[in-house]
Formats: sequence, C-alpha cells, structure tokens
Amino acid sequence: MKRSKLFSLALLAFGLCGTMFTSCDDDDDYPFEVIGDAYMKKMDVEGTTKYAAVNIIYANETMSAATVTTPTGEETLEKFYENTTAFWNKTKAEQYVEDIPAVGNYTFKGTNVGQEQLTSVDELTDDEIDLPVITRAEYDGTSSMMELEWDKVADADAYNIKMVDEDGDIVFNGPALNDKAEDYAFGLTSSGWTKPTKAENGKTYTIHLRAYLFDDEATNANWSYNIQCISITTQEVVWNPEQ
Repeated sequence: MKRSKLFSLALLAFGLCGTMFTSCDDDDDYPFEVIGDAYMKKMDVEGTTKYAAVNIIYANETMSAATVTTPTGEETLEKFYENTTAFWNKTKAEQYVEDIPAVGNYTFKGTNVGQEQLTSVDELTDDEIDLPVITRAEYDGTSSMMELEWDKVADADAYNIKMVDEDGDIVFNGPALNDKAEDYAFGLTSSGWTKPTKAENGKTYTIHLRAYLFDDEATNANWSYNIQCISITTQEVVWNPEQ
C-alpha cells in the first residue's frame, strides 16, 4: 500500500472534507501516521453563548476506526463526511451547552485497514475568543456580490466565511482569511461553491462567520490541526433579492 509523504491540512480546517496528502510517490512506502486535534466551538444559541467539543483525528491513509479518550471518558468517532482519512464527533445543535468542554489531554487512537493502531495526544485548554460581530451582510446588486463586514476579534488568528442553505448544507466555503481581515465579498464566479447550482435569486441563506484561535505551538506549517477555538456568528441573508 502506498502512503502519502506529507500531511497537507492547510484547507482542512476550513473545508467540507479534507485530504491528508499532497503527493504520493509510487516508489516509496511511508509509515502510518495520525494527528489528533481537540478544540471548542462557540456560538450564540438563541441569545445564549454555548460551546461544543470537537474531536478529530487525521491520518495519511485510510482508517477503519478511531476513538478519543477525553477527560470524561472514551468516545467512538465517525467518518468526517465520506473521508476515510479523518474521523470526528460531528456536533449537533442539541450538544451545545453553556459550559466549556473539559480541559486536559485528549488521547486519539486511529486504526488503519491493516489493524495497525497509533495514538496522538492533544491538550485542550480554556482559552477562547469572543464571538465575531457582523456589521454588514447584504447582497449588492451593482457588484453582484454578497458583501460582508465585521469587527475584528481580539486574538483571532484567522477568519472563514461559509454560506448554508435552508437544509443546513454548506453551499459556499470561502478561503482562510488572515487576522487583519474585516471584510469579504463573493459572487457566482468566486471559488468556493460546493454545488453546481450555486446560489438562487431571492432565496434565503445563512452566513457563518468563523473566527479561529490556534494553539500556542501552531506554526504556518501545522496551524490547521492545532486549533483551540472556533467562534461562530450567523446571520440570514437573501441572495439577489431584487430578482
């Protein structure tokens, strides 16, 4: 079995699903590797700030199973959508609570198809960032773009914009924006659309503005699997309401 040479996760934290490699060398065989990441998601739920724990393990080849042992017990993880090189605990609305997730070490265990098992430990602290504040979110008929503005979040390391349809499916997933970003605009010709139909005129969608806080040890090479907190604000918008 040929295994990927490099972990390339620069888009995984912001994407729908990830791929764990950048290249595969047919002449070389690389050992099974895993990396675990435990972080908190924070958002406003009907006027109350609530939190959920996200536990995800990445591998450089297909996994058949994965678990995480948290400070409160062991959990079985599921495939990250249809991606067999990442497993996670998909968070649902009812899982958000008013207390932050348990801090401490999270021990991830991944099993490949050959039943080889590896572990990876990640520490979750109580560090968090404020919820972002959207100051403008509207479709501009002149530019034919959805235009967004927000107040910068103290200590945020990056931002990302998603647009979700009424079924909760992500229809647009924007790029990683740096910590200085305060606005973003996208249209039908922008990169990031996840469905062939893109947006429909007069239809209501929900914008998700996500602010990211990375672990203290994160670098430009590994930040996407060293997340500490994702703080999320949502707002409904109408795409091209005049049509």
